[in-house]
Amino acid sequence: MRDFRGSRGKPSSTDRHEDWCVTDTVRSFSSNVFRVLRGSLVAQAIGFATLPLLSRLYEPSAFGAVQAIVSVVTVLLIVSSLRLELALLSVEDNELPSLIACTFWLCGITSTAALAGVVIWSSGLHYAQTQIGAVAFVLPVMMLLAGWTQLLTYLSLRYRQFDLGAAAKVSQAVGAAGFALTIGVLQPSTVSLALSDLVGRLAQGWALLRGLRYQITFSWRLPPTSVWLQVLRQHYNLWRISLPSALINTAASAYTPVLLLLVFDARVAGVYALVERILMTPVALIAGASSQVFISEFGRSDPASRSDLLRRIVRAHFRIGILPALAATLIAPPLLPPLLGAAWDDAGVFAQVLMPLVLMSFVVGPVNMALTVAGKQPQQFYWDIGRLMAMSGTWAVVILRGYTSIDAIWLHTVVGVACNVGYLILADRALRPPNTARGDK
Repeated sequence: MRDFRGSRGKPSSTDRHEDWCVTDTVRSFSSNVFRVLRGSLVAQAIGFATLPLLSRLYEPSAFGAVQAIVSVVTVLLIVSSLRLELALLSVEDNELPSLIACTFWLCGITSTAALAGVVIWSSGLHYAQTQIGAVAFVLPVMMLLAGWTQLLTYLSLRYRQFDLGAAAKVSQAVGAAGFALTIGVLQPSTVSLALSDLVGRLAQGWALLRGLRYQITFSWRLPPTSVWLQVLRQHYNLWRISLPSALINTAASAYTPVLLLLVFDARVAGVYALVERILMTPVALIAGASSQVFISEFGRSDPASRSDLLRRIVRAHFRIGILPALAATLIAPPLLPPLLGAAWDDAGVFAQVLMPLVLMSFVVGPVNMALTVAGKQPQQFYWDIGRLMAMSGTWAVVILRGYTSIDAIWLHTVVGVACNVGYLILADRALRPPNTARGDK
């Protein structure tokens, strides 16, 4: 913000008013983040509290099969509504019913296509030999409920109902854990565990629907062709650019854990996976809560103020994260091996090497949807392509030069940090108003 001061060096009344507005906005943003985070923390606590009981009721293979299904659903969720749910944040009120109807029905259409895929796969020769088996038929229903819940979640963000989103997460955790424990006592199986996930998603969706029932109205009938064409034409950047961009982003994120397994061995990949989970769980909780509040504020804000909002959130997260990151860098090597056991002797070094990337994930995580929500899908697509190429080049160097696993993770961290810094620069320039002077910060 510019420094407009009077002749005696005291802040002018305009400057004091702007400072008060910025402080009030930051306080409001922090308050909303804590409201969202509260639900995430309670949901995580419920999950961790019931895990020792569930691990005694169900076989490890059941958890593995359900986790595989959930991973597939996470990828399919990107295409379930062609990314049209992002437009719910900023579309005009008179266009909202048509957009909701199209998004609702797209989830049903893509889930039906997923069911057809499961049926075709189940008719193959190797179906009976897989550990997933009949639980695969839960996937289309899981995808349908996840898509509808995603739609309702974005609507709650549009209307800034952060407490509703937090309560819905708690409902999901209670529903999933309660059903898993109950059915586990009676009939523990892989299908039972998968059904508990469905119950949790259903509880979350029902909580959101009840809270939004007075604010959303749309026809449950299939929209006519003219409405489909209008919605798809109006938001073509979301399904033509943002959709493949998100898929590319997912592929780039999967590079390192997969290639650690292929290039090195299962032990290295396992140590990396556990260390990343330990480090990223608190980051994901806080950055995820901040991201929900950010896109809610960002989607409804004046385009001229979006760059300033992005800068404030990035600076705030850097100030919050830098000291814990430095402390974790120092204590991870002596702390993690004794905590995890003798087989994890290099976990501390892995954590130390990953820490700069963890910090950048904490800084960039809240604003990583800024370009997409602002309608800058081409810029987001270019960044995703660049990140995928950078990760591909990273592993080409690792393989050709015969680097060790530590060297590979170092290179992965350096390239990841550079990509995140590049995103912040790209987003800041893309969101800056056209009439802003180059020297105006």
